[in-house]
Amino acid sequence: MALTILMFYTRRPDFTPDQFRAHMESKYLPIVKEVMGPHLPQTTTLRYIERCGSGFGDRLGATLASKYKNDPNAPVLLVGHPKDLGWDAMVEMSFKDELHLMQGYAATNSTEGQRIRDAEEEFSVPDTMKVVLMNRNAAMAEDMAENADPSQKHIKAYAEWGSGGWGGILTGNVEVSEKYRGSPGSVFAKASLTEPLRAIWKQYASVTQQAGTPGIVQLVHPGRQSPPGAGTRGFFEPAIAPSAIPLNIGNGLLERLLQKVAFGTPREMSVADIEEVIAQFAHAAKLVHDAGFKGIELHAAHGYLLSTFLTAKSNTRTDDYGGTPAKRARIVVDVIRAVRTVVPASFCIGVKINSADVGGNESLEESLEQVGLIAAEGIDFLEISGGSYEKPRMAVGDAATGTEKREAFFLDYAHAVRERYPDLILMVTGGFRSRKGMEDALQSGACDLIGIGRPAAVWPALPKEVLLNEKVDEAAATQKLHKIKLPWLLRVLPIKLVGVGADTMYYAKQIQAMGLGKVPQPPPIY
Repeated sequence: MALTILMFYTRRPDFTPDQFRAHMESKYLPIVKEVMGPHLPQTTTLRYIERCGSGFGDRLGATLASKYKNDPNAPVLLVGHPKDLGWDAMVEMSFKDELHLMQGYAATNSTEGQRIRDAEEEFSVPDTMKVVLMNRNAAMAEDMAENADPSQKHIKAYAEWGSGGWGGILTGNVEVSEKYRGSPGSVFAKASLTEPLRAIWKQYASVTQQAGTPGIVQLVHPGRQSPPGAGTRGFFEPAIAPSAIPLNIGNGLLERLLQKVAFGTPREMSVADIEEVIAQFAHAAKLVHDAGFKGIELHAAHGYLLSTFLTAKSNTRTDDYGGTPAKRARIVVDVIRAVRTVVPASFCIGVKINSADVGGNESLEESLEQVGLIAAEGIDFLEISGGSYEKPRMAVGDAATGTEKREAFFLDYAHAVRERYPDLILMVTGGFRSRKGMEDALQSGACDLIGIGRPAAVWPALPKEVLLNEKVDEAAATQKLHKIKLPWLLRVLPIKLVGVGADTMYYAKQIQAMGLGKVPQPPPIY
């Protein structure tokens, strides 16, 4: 099926319209075509459009707005965060099929592709560039944010959890960076809020905590796991990471191609970049506090930015933020300290870390050293999880083990942390499906708190109706979740992320159903 990309450009203020047009036609587009080579789009159309303000029509272009504005199921995916600006030009590229599109983009993400980014920066404002993919379903559009803000879908979904008897509620990711985001449909902690936005944030906190349950907001920077177009950076501008080390999601041809298309090679962060990220986390924490939430959790797991600083596999820096376990943990320590300066001492700060990066005894010792440094900052709890896009264990677990062994993927690591730091409050998340499994984990002393993910997405009142309900016996206090069945084509693809994506998408859709006032459904039996 043919695929079309629409790319919108805003000219730099120091360029006249004539200079802008000349640069687009005589330099920029010829370079794009040259770099794409044999994967050149079938057609390339350049249109100049008038500047205008914000709004749906402005984001997609006047012709698209009139066609799709009343169609909620339109096959259009807007990638990028809308801003109050207009565009000066739109380039439409039509590709023969998705493979040609992927190969063309992979070429632009190569070393040779730097020529495109350089030419783009000469005449346009890269941070404002927008991309629209047409003729495909909006696979990334399942998130519930509206214009990057909490929406009424959040209010409805969290109202369900807020009355479900949970001991605490951890929200989904709230992004701290507008430029580098993990999803175009995620919530972003904006630099400033209008009064209506302050009200929706406060409502978000209120319904979450309606029964006295503390609400903790998970803050994240995706780092190198930020796909192109998910934030306000230019489509060809790389993501950022502690070191310029790309994700490795597999060594097969399709996996390597997917890596280049979806993520590319990140740019190594400067110290100024690191300081900016630290400030962004602090700002987001203050916003969350002012909204009425009881705390935050810093997401330093699953391959996101803070996580990639902690491990030597993705951090080869030799400055103050790399080279030793302590230096690799410095950014997390600095973020905690920055947050503490803008919120009261009663505000909860937790940290989520990876167990998947811990291999042999040496890496275990390094990880435990980092835990000690983080704990010394006075955090309120440490969540142990695991997995990343490279090792997607957090989403699928170990399929080769039985239910009892799978109850907690990460308990072994939790035992090691508990032995070294007995006073640190530990939370373990991953694989818990039965009341007995949870009780055993708590009674073993390996953890103090149990995190429940997928069962909560399909049973929002699970504690009240099952886990804490004395009328439900031990045998019945189990939440069995069947595997998600993939389409046959995806089942034969040698890409380990395919199953992860299908599982994640299924449960995200159940949460979105809750946001629409519908009843979520467990996976069917096939």
